Amino acid sequence: MPLDIQSIVNGNPTKHMGKAVIQYRHPDQYFSFNMTFDRVRIVLFDFGGSMGMEYSPRLFGVQIGYPETLFTNFQLGPLPVRVGVGLGFRIDQDSESMVQAKFEFGLEKDIKVAIVYLHGYIYTGADGAYYWNGPDGNRISLDLYLKGGINGGIRAFGKRYNIINFYLDARGTLVSGGDFNSWEIGCRCTVGYSLDLWLAEIEGSVSASFDTTIAW
Repeated sequence: MPLDIQSIVNGNPTKHMGKAVIQYRHPDQYFSFNMTFDRVRIVLFDFGGSMGMEYSPRLFGVQIGYPETLFTNFQLGPLPVRVGVGLGFRIDQDSESMVQAKFEFGLEKDIKVAIVYLHGYIYTGADGAYYWNGPDGNRISLDLYLKGGINGGIRAFGKRYNIINFYLDARGTLVSGGDFNSWEIGCRCTVGYSLDLWLAEIEGSVSASFDTTIAW
């Protein structure tokens, strides 16, 4: 699709925005389409993500931000900020129906001092869904996550040489059993690191997890 006047004047009025998948099954009278946008910049904002819908005589669903989160990037003072959202629902007369939502917030920052560079980032978010009329009864699932990291090194002779890398990946899950008779709680956390001193390289990761079930 065309994005700006300059591209039209230069004789190249369109730009690749993403892709679409369209399906139709005649025996079920089922139709669906899904569009996934690449990271595209329009005026002051970047955006990308997925959206779609599905329909049959006994089913109807809409998804915005699923499977790929619908996001935008913008500047908040000196910091590049990413905000992502997702909303969806599916009403199925023959199987399980559901409604879902998610939210993501992230910050990234690059620092350059002479030949030294650093890049840091942190993302946090939540993704939840409620299901009903399924074979296992009504249930809820919720994901919470926190991801962050920092990497850096030096620039020399036109190349980057990574020296330090550190990352954190933490996730918590909460899933209910049929009709909320039980709850499964899980936590996962991984910390990874690497240090390259040319003569020696140190790297590794540490992981911890916790799972339990509460029933009544």
